Amino acid sequence: MKYFLNLCLSCFLIFATSVISQGSPCDQVLRKDFSNLGAYVPDQLTPSRAFLESNDLATAALNELPQYEMNRKMRQSIWRAYQTDPRFRRALPSLWTILKRISRGRKSLYDGDDRFPIYDITTGISEALNGDNVSLVERDSRGFLSPNLIEMIQLAHSSGATFLLTWENLGLRAINRLFSQRIYPVGLIDQDVKVDGRVMAPWLFPIHDLYHARSNEILVDSFTQRDGKSPRNFAKIFYEQLRYDDLFSALSEKEKLLFDFGYFIYFHESHGSAEWGSEIANTILTEEISKERLRKFYRDHFFQHENFSFAFSDDGKVTVSLHRKYESIEYDTSFRIVQRLLNKDDMLTHLPMEIQQQIADHPDKARAIATGFAQEFLTLFFQLHYNLATQILGIPK
Repeated sequence: MKYFLNLCLSCFLIFATSVISQGSPCDQVLRKDFSNLGAYVPDQLTPSRAFLESNDLATAALNELPQYEMNRKMRQSIWRAYQTDPRFRRALPSLWTILKRISRGRKSLYDGDDRFPIYDITTGISEALNGDNVSLVERDSRGFLSPNLIEMIQLAHSSGATFLLTWENLGLRAINRLFSQRIYPVGLIDQDVKVDGRVMAPWLFPIHDLYHARSNEILVDSFTQRDGKSPRNFAKIFYEQLRYDDLFSALSEKEKLLFDFGYFIYFHESHGSAEWGSEIANTILTEEISKERLRKFYRDHFFQHENFSFAFSDDGKVTVSLHRKYESIEYDTSFRIVQRLLNKDDMLTHLPMEIQQQIADHPDKARAIATGFAQEFLTLFFQLHYNLATQILGIPK
Protein backbone atom coordinates (compact mmCIF):
# COMPACT_ATOMS: atom_id res chain seq x y z
CA MET A 1 0.00 0.00 0.00
CA LYS A 2 2.82 2.40 0.92
CA TYR A 3 4.61 1.54 -2.35
CA PHE A 4 1.42 2.23 -4.30
CA LEU A 5 0.94 5.63 -2.61
CA ASN A 6 4.56 6.61 -3.31
CA LEU A 7 4.10 5.61 -6.95
CA CYS A 8 0.95 7.74 -7.26
CA LEU A 9 2.70 10.70 -5.62
CA SER A 10 5.66 10.38 -8.00
CA CYS A 11 3.38 10.29 -11.03
CA PHE A 12 1.49 13.33 -9.79
CA LEU A 13 4.72 15.30 -9.24
CA ILE A 14 5.96 14.43 -12.73
CA PHE A 15 2.65 15.52 -14.26
CA ALA A 16 2.53 18.76 -12.23
CA THR A 17 6.11 19.64 -13.14
CA SER A 18 5.31 19.09 -16.80
CA VAL A 19 2.24 21.37 -16.65
CA ILE A 20 4.08 24.13 -14.79
CA SER A 21 7.00 24.07 -17.22
CA GLN A 22 4.68 24.26 -20.22
CA GLY A 23 2.36 26.96 -18.87
CA SER A 24 -1.40 26.96 -18.64
CA PRO A 25 -3.50 25.62 -21.55
CA CYS A 26 -4.80 29.17 -22.21
CA ASP A 27 -1.25 30.53 -22.21
CA GLN A 28 -0.21 27.79 -24.62
CA VAL A 29 -3.00 28.70 -27.03
CA LEU A 30 -1.99 32.35 -26.94
CA ARG A 31 1.67 31.52 -27.47
CA LYS A 32 0.76 29.29 -30.38
CA ASP A 33 -1.43 32.03 -31.86
CA PHE A 34 1.24 34.68 -31.47
CA SER A 35 3.91 32.52 -33.06
CA ASN A 36 2.37 33.00 -36.50
CA LEU A 37 0.25 36.14 -36.39
CA GLY A 38 0.86 36.95 -40.05
CA ALA A 39 -1.10 33.84 -41.04
CA TYR A 40 -4.29 35.62 -39.96
CA VAL A 41 -3.98 38.27 -42.69
CA PRO A 42 -4.88 36.77 -46.09
CA ASP A 43 -3.35 37.83 -49.39
CA GLN A 44 -6.57 39.56 -50.47
CA LEU A 45 -8.61 41.89 -48.30
CA THR A 46 -12.11 43.19 -49.06
CA PRO A 47 -13.06 46.58 -47.60
CA SER A 48 -16.25 46.59 -45.54
CA ARG A 49 -19.26 48.79 -46.20
CA ALA A 50 -18.57 50.81 -43.04
CA PHE A 51 -14.96 51.36 -44.11
CA LEU A 52 -16.06 52.85 -47.47
CA GLU A 53 -19.06 54.78 -46.13
CA SER A 54 -19.48 58.35 -47.47
CA ASN A 55 -16.48 58.06 -49.76
CA ASP A 56 -18.62 59.90 -52.34
CA LEU A 57 -19.06 62.77 -49.87
CA ALA A 58 -15.29 63.05 -49.51
CA THR A 59 -14.89 63.09 -53.30
CA ALA A 60 -17.52 65.82 -53.68
CA ALA A 61 -15.96 67.93 -50.91
CA LEU A 62 -12.48 67.64 -52.40
CA ASN A 63 -13.77 68.52 -55.89
CA GLU A 64 -15.84 71.43 -54.65
CA LEU A 65 -13.28 72.94 -52.29
CA PRO A 66 -11.60 75.38 -54.74
CA GLN A 67 -14.97 76.76 -55.88
CA TYR A 68 -16.24 76.96 -52.31
CA GLU A 69 -13.16 78.88 -51.16
CA MET A 70 -13.90 81.53 -53.80
CA ASN A 71 -17.61 81.80 -52.96
CA ARG A 72 -18.60 80.81 -49.43
CA LYS A 73 -22.22 81.81 -50.04
CA MET A 74 -22.84 79.03 -52.56
CA ARG A 75 -26.36 77.77 -51.88
CA GLN A 76 -25.95 74.33 -53.45
CA SER A 77 -22.87 73.36 -51.53
CA ILE A 78 -21.61 70.30 -49.69
CA TRP A 79 -20.71 72.67 -46.89
CA ARG A 80 -24.29 73.91 -46.55
CA ALA A 81 -26.09 70.59 -47.12
CA TYR A 82 -26.43 69.92 -43.38
CA GLN A 83 -28.87 72.84 -43.11
CA THR A 84 -31.39 71.17 -45.45
CA ASP A 85 -31.63 68.03 -43.32
CA PRO A 86 -34.95 67.72 -41.40
CA ARG A 87 -32.98 66.96 -38.24
CA PHE A 88 -31.32 70.37 -38.44
CA ARG A 89 -34.65 72.11 -38.87
CA ARG A 90 -35.99 70.35 -35.78
CA ALA A 91 -32.94 71.56 -33.85
CA LEU A 92 -33.57 75.25 -34.56
CA PRO A 93 -34.84 77.54 -31.79
CA SER A 94 -37.93 79.60 -32.42
CA LEU A 95 -37.69 83.18 -33.60
CA TRP A 96 -38.96 84.24 -30.19
CA THR A 97 -36.06 82.42 -28.49
CA ILE A 98 -33.54 84.04 -30.82
CA LEU A 99 -34.97 87.50 -30.08
CA LYS A 100 -34.80 86.79 -26.34
CA ARG A 101 -31.17 85.80 -26.70
CA ILE A 102 -30.33 88.97 -28.57
CA SER A 103 -31.98 91.07 -25.87
CA ARG A 104 -30.09 89.25 -23.09
CA GLY A 105 -26.69 89.50 -24.74
CA ARG A 106 -23.81 87.75 -23.00
CA LYS A 107 -25.73 87.24 -19.77
CA SER A 108 -27.35 84.12 -21.14
CA LEU A 109 -24.10 82.50 -22.29
CA TYR A 110 -24.34 79.57 -19.88
CA ASP A 111 -28.10 79.58 -19.24
CA GLY A 112 -29.48 76.09 -19.50
CA ASP A 113 -33.13 76.92 -20.15
CA ASP A 114 -32.91 77.69 -23.86
CA ARG A 115 -29.88 75.77 -25.14
CA PHE A 116 -30.08 74.23 -28.61
CA PRO A 117 -26.85 72.23 -29.03
CA ILE A 118 -26.85 71.58 -32.79
CA TYR A 119 -27.90 75.12 -33.67
CA ASP A 120 -25.53 76.70 -31.16
CA ILE A 121 -22.50 74.64 -32.17
CA THR A 122 -23.02 74.99 -35.91
CA THR A 123 -23.58 78.73 -35.52
CA GLY A 124 -20.41 79.03 -33.47
CA ILE A 125 -18.35 77.15 -36.07
CA SER A 126 -19.82 79.24 -38.90
CA GLU A 127 -19.01 82.47 -37.10
CA ALA A 128 -15.47 81.29 -36.39
CA LEU A 129 -14.97 80.42 -40.07
CA ASN A 130 -16.21 83.89 -40.97
CA GLY A 131 -13.45 85.35 -38.81
CA ASP A 132 -15.66 86.93 -36.16
CA ASN A 133 -14.06 87.73 -32.83
CA VAL A 134 -13.94 85.17 -30.04
CA SER A 135 -16.44 86.91 -27.75
CA LEU A 136 -19.10 86.92 -30.48
CA VAL A 137 -18.52 83.27 -31.31
CA GLU A 138 -18.50 82.36 -27.64
CA ARG A 139 -21.90 83.97 -27.24
CA ASP A 140 -23.34 82.29 -30.33
CA SER A 141 -22.08 78.83 -29.31
CA ARG A 142 -23.62 79.26 -25.82
CA GLY A 143 -20.64 77.81 -24.03
CA PHE A 144 -20.54 74.54 -25.98
CA LEU A 145 -17.32 75.56 -27.76
CA SER A 146 -14.42 76.40 -25.45
CA PRO A 147 -12.17 79.37 -26.25
CA ASN A 148 -9.29 77.07 -27.28
CA LEU A 149 -11.53 75.27 -29.80
CA ILE A 150 -12.78 78.58 -31.21
CA GLU A 151 -9.21 79.82 -31.54
CA MET A 152 -8.20 76.55 -33.22
CA ILE A 153 -11.01 76.87 -35.78
CA GLN A 154 -10.01 80.42 -36.60
CA LEU A 155 -6.26 79.74 -36.76
CA ALA A 156 -6.67 76.56 -38.78
CA HIS A 157 -9.02 78.24 -41.21
CA SER A 158 -6.71 81.24 -41.65
CA SER A 159 -3.89 78.85 -42.60
CA GLY A 160 -5.84 76.84 -45.17
CA ALA A 161 -8.00 74.34 -43.26
CA THR A 162 -11.77 74.14 -43.36
CA PHE A 163 -14.57 72.29 -41.53
CA LEU A 164 -17.29 70.15 -43.07
CA LEU A 165 -20.49 69.92 -41.02
CA THR A 166 -22.39 66.77 -41.94
CA TRP A 167 -25.08 64.34 -40.78
CA GLU A 168 -23.50 61.47 -42.71
CA ASN A 169 -21.53 58.60 -41.17
CA LEU A 170 -17.98 58.60 -42.49
CA GLY A 171 -15.81 55.55 -43.05
CA LEU A 172 -12.07 55.41 -42.42
CA ARG A 173 -11.12 56.06 -46.03
CA ALA A 174 -13.35 59.14 -46.33
CA ILE A 175 -11.96 60.54 -43.07
CA ASN A 176 -8.37 59.96 -44.21
CA ARG A 177 -8.94 61.63 -47.57
CA LEU A 178 -10.48 64.68 -45.91
CA PHE A 179 -7.91 64.91 -43.10
CA SER A 180 -5.06 64.70 -45.60
CA GLN A 181 -6.30 67.96 -47.16
CA ARG A 182 -7.08 69.51 -43.77
CA ILE A 183 -10.83 69.30 -44.37
CA TYR A 184 -12.18 68.38 -40.97
CA PRO A 185 -15.58 66.63 -40.84
CA VAL A 186 -17.74 67.64 -37.88
CA GLY A 187 -20.45 65.04 -37.33
CA LEU A 188 -23.99 65.98 -36.32
CA ILE A 189 -26.39 63.59 -34.58
CA ASP A 190 -29.84 63.99 -33.03
CA GLN A 191 -29.67 61.19 -30.45
CA ASP A 192 -27.13 59.45 -28.25
CA VAL A 193 -24.80 57.11 -30.13
CA LYS A 194 -21.91 54.83 -29.26
CA VAL A 195 -18.68 56.20 -30.73
CA ASP A 196 -15.11 55.11 -30.01
CA GLY A 197 -16.55 52.56 -27.61
CA ARG A 198 -18.52 55.03 -25.48
CA VAL A 199 -21.88 56.81 -25.52
CA MET A 200 -21.92 60.38 -26.81
CA ALA A 201 -24.74 62.91 -26.64
CA PRO A 202 -25.65 65.13 -29.62
CA TRP A 203 -23.87 68.13 -28.13
CA LEU A 204 -20.68 66.16 -27.41
CA PHE A 205 -20.21 64.39 -30.75
CA PRO A 206 -19.27 67.47 -32.85
CA ILE A 207 -17.00 68.72 -30.08
CA HIS A 208 -15.28 65.32 -30.05
CA ASP A 209 -14.69 65.75 -33.82
CA LEU A 210 -13.28 69.24 -33.28
CA TYR A 211 -10.75 67.88 -30.80
CA HIS A 212 -9.66 65.32 -33.41
CA ALA A 213 -9.13 68.26 -35.78
CA ARG A 214 -7.22 70.19 -33.12
CA SER A 215 -4.90 67.24 -32.48
CA ASN A 216 -4.16 66.87 -36.19
CA GLU A 217 -3.47 70.60 -36.55
CA ILE A 218 -0.96 70.40 -33.71
CA LEU A 219 0.58 67.29 -35.25
CA VAL A 220 1.13 68.72 -38.72
CA ASP A 221 2.56 71.91 -37.21
CA SER A 222 0.33 74.20 -39.26
CA PHE A 223 0.33 77.07 -36.76
CA THR A 224 4.08 77.67 -36.72
CA GLN A 225 6.45 79.68 -38.89
CA ARG A 226 3.66 81.45 -40.76
CA ASP A 227 5.68 84.69 -40.53
CA GLY A 228 8.49 83.02 -42.46
CA LYS A 229 11.08 84.13 -39.89
CA SER A 230 11.49 80.96 -37.88
CA PRO A 231 13.73 78.18 -39.25
CA ARG A 232 11.81 75.29 -40.79
CA ASN A 233 12.10 72.26 -38.57
CA PHE A 234 11.94 68.60 -39.45
CA ALA A 235 8.28 68.09 -38.49
CA LYS A 236 7.09 70.91 -40.71
CA ILE A 237 8.84 69.52 -43.80
CA PHE A 238 8.00 65.90 -42.93
CA TYR A 239 4.25 66.47 -42.90
CA GLU A 240 4.36 68.63 -46.00
CA GLN A 241 5.91 65.70 -47.85
CA LEU A 242 3.93 62.84 -46.28
CA ARG A 243 1.14 63.20 -48.84
CA TYR A 244 -1.70 60.70 -48.57
CA ASP A 245 -2.61 60.69 -52.28
CA ASP A 246 0.97 60.15 -53.46
CA LEU A 247 1.60 57.25 -51.09
CA PHE A 248 -1.85 55.73 -51.62
CA SER A 249 -1.66 55.71 -55.42
CA ALA A 250 1.59 53.72 -55.44
CA LEU A 251 0.19 50.82 -53.37
CA SER A 252 -1.62 47.59 -54.26
CA GLU A 253 -5.28 47.23 -53.26
CA LYS A 254 -4.41 45.25 -50.14
CA GLU A 255 -1.67 47.74 -49.21
CA LYS A 256 -4.07 50.65 -49.69
CA LEU A 257 -6.45 49.15 -47.16
CA LEU A 258 -3.66 48.50 -44.66
CA PHE A 259 -2.27 52.00 -45.22
CA ASP A 260 -5.68 53.53 -44.47
CA PHE A 261 -5.78 51.86 -41.05
CA GLY A 262 -2.27 53.02 -40.22
CA TYR A 263 -2.97 56.55 -41.44
CA PHE A 264 -6.20 56.74 -39.43
CA ILE A 265 -4.59 55.53 -36.21
CA TYR A 266 -1.67 57.92 -36.63
CA PHE A 267 -3.43 61.11 -37.74
CA HIS A 268 -7.10 60.96 -36.76
CA GLU A 269 -6.45 59.15 -33.48
CA SER A 270 -3.32 61.24 -32.79
CA HIS A 271 -1.00 58.37 -31.93
CA GLY A 272 1.89 60.27 -33.48
CA SER A 273 1.31 63.70 -31.96
CA ALA A 274 3.36 63.94 -28.78
CA GLU A 275 6.14 61.64 -29.92
CA TRP A 276 6.94 63.16 -33.30
CA GLY A 277 6.71 66.65 -31.81
CA SER A 278 9.81 66.28 -29.66
CA GLU A 279 13.49 65.42 -30.08
CA ILE A 280 13.84 64.64 -33.81
CA ALA A 281 10.85 66.69 -34.91
CA ASN A 282 12.20 69.89 -33.40
CA THR A 283 15.68 69.39 -34.81
CA ILE A 284 16.81 71.99 -37.31
CA LEU A 285 17.64 70.31 -40.58
CA THR A 286 21.23 71.55 -40.55
CA GLU A 287 21.94 69.35 -37.51
CA GLU A 288 23.28 65.93 -38.43
CA ILE A 289 21.10 62.98 -37.36
CA SER A 290 22.51 59.47 -37.43
CA LYS A 291 20.60 56.38 -38.51
CA GLU A 292 21.08 54.91 -35.04
CA ARG A 293 19.61 57.98 -33.36
CA LEU A 294 16.58 57.98 -35.66
CA ARG A 295 15.91 54.28 -35.07
CA LYS A 296 16.27 54.75 -31.32
CA PHE A 297 13.69 57.52 -31.55
CA TYR A 298 11.17 55.14 -33.12
CA ARG A 299 11.86 52.45 -30.51
CA ASP A 300 11.68 54.83 -27.55
CA HIS A 301 8.64 56.89 -28.49
CA PHE A 302 6.07 55.37 -30.82
CA PHE A 303 3.31 53.15 -29.40
CA GLN A 304 5.02 52.44 -26.10
CA HIS A 305 1.67 52.48 -24.30
CA GLU A 306 0.23 50.04 -26.81
CA ASN A 307 2.90 47.35 -26.25
CA PHE A 308 4.04 47.43 -29.88
CA SER A 309 7.74 47.69 -30.63
CA PHE A 310 9.96 48.47 -33.61
CA ALA A 311 12.69 46.36 -35.19
CA PHE A 312 14.98 47.43 -38.05
CA SER A 313 16.92 45.12 -40.38
CA ASP A 314 20.30 46.02 -41.88
CA ASP A 315 18.66 46.85 -45.20
CA GLY A 316 16.15 49.28 -43.63
CA LYS A 317 13.14 47.01 -43.32
CA VAL A 318 10.80 48.06 -40.50
CA THR A 319 8.77 45.59 -38.45
CA VAL A 320 6.19 46.58 -35.83
CA SER A 321 5.29 43.75 -33.48
CA LEU A 322 3.79 43.01 -30.10
CA HIS A 323 6.26 43.12 -27.20
CA ARG A 324 7.50 39.61 -26.39
CA LYS A 325 6.69 40.00 -22.70
CA TYR A 326 2.99 40.38 -23.57
CA GLU A 327 2.72 37.12 -25.49
CA SER A 328 0.68 35.56 -22.68
CA ILE A 329 -2.66 35.87 -20.95
CA GLU A 330 -1.33 38.94 -19.09
CA TYR A 331 -1.67 41.06 -22.20
CA ASP A 332 -5.45 40.64 -22.17
CA THR A 333 -6.19 44.21 -21.04
CA SER A 334 -2.91 45.78 -22.11
CA PHE A 335 -3.54 47.91 -25.18
CA ARG A 336 -6.19 50.07 -26.79
CA ILE A 337 -5.67 49.56 -30.51
CA VAL A 338 -6.55 45.86 -30.39
CA GLN A 339 -9.45 46.54 -28.04
CA ARG A 340 -10.80 49.14 -30.47
CA LEU A 341 -10.45 46.82 -33.44
CA LEU A 342 -12.59 44.26 -31.61
CA ASN A 343 -15.27 46.71 -30.41
CA LYS A 344 -18.44 46.55 -32.53
CA ASP A 345 -19.25 50.13 -31.50
CA ASP A 346 -15.86 51.32 -32.65
CA MET A 347 -13.65 49.86 -35.40
CA LEU A 348 -14.77 46.23 -35.73
CA THR A 349 -17.22 46.90 -38.58
CA HIS A 350 -14.48 48.79 -40.46
CA LEU A 351 -12.18 45.76 -40.53
CA PRO A 352 -11.78 43.90 -43.86
CA MET A 353 -14.52 41.33 -44.44
CA GLU A 354 -12.04 38.44 -44.26
CA ILE A 355 -10.75 39.56 -40.85
CA GLN A 356 -14.28 40.02 -39.53
CA GLN A 357 -15.16 36.52 -40.71
CA GLN A 358 -12.11 35.02 -39.00
CA ILE A 359 -13.06 36.72 -35.74
CA ALA A 360 -16.65 35.44 -36.04
CA ASP A 361 -15.46 31.90 -36.82
CA HIS A 362 -12.78 31.81 -34.09
CA PRO A 363 -13.85 34.06 -31.18
CA ASP A 364 -11.30 32.34 -28.94
CA LYS A 365 -8.56 33.70 -31.21
CA ALA A 366 -10.09 37.16 -31.74
CA ARG A 367 -7.32 39.08 -29.99
CA ALA A 368 -4.60 37.23 -31.82
CA ILE A 369 -6.34 37.86 -35.15
CA ALA A 370 -6.77 41.59 -34.40
CA THR A 371 -3.18 41.84 -33.18
CA GLY A 372 -1.87 40.20 -36.35
CA PHE A 373 -3.84 42.65 -38.48
CA ALA A 374 -2.62 45.61 -36.39
CA GLN A 375 0.99 44.49 -36.72
CA GLU A 376 0.64 44.27 -40.49
CA PHE A 377 -0.93 47.70 -41.05
CA LEU A 378 1.41 49.41 -38.56
CA THR A 379 4.43 47.78 -40.23
CA LEU A 380 3.40 48.99 -43.68
CA PHE A 381 2.56 52.52 -42.51
CA PHE A 382 5.76 52.97 -40.52
CA GLN A 383 7.89 51.56 -43.33
CA LEU A 384 6.66 54.42 -45.49
CA HIS A 385 7.02 56.80 -42.54
CA TYR A 386 10.63 55.72 -41.93
CA ASN A 387 11.53 55.83 -45.64
CA LEU A 388 10.43 59.46 -45.82
CA ALA A 389 12.21 60.39 -42.58
CA THR A 390 15.54 58.99 -43.82
CA GLN A 391 15.08 60.70 -47.17
CA ILE A 392 14.48 64.14 -45.61
CA LEU A 393 17.33 63.73 -43.14
CA GLY A 394 19.65 62.50 -45.88
CA ILE A 395 20.70 59.32 -44.11
CA PRO A 396 20.78 55.76 -45.47
CA LYS A 397 17.90 53.45 -44.52
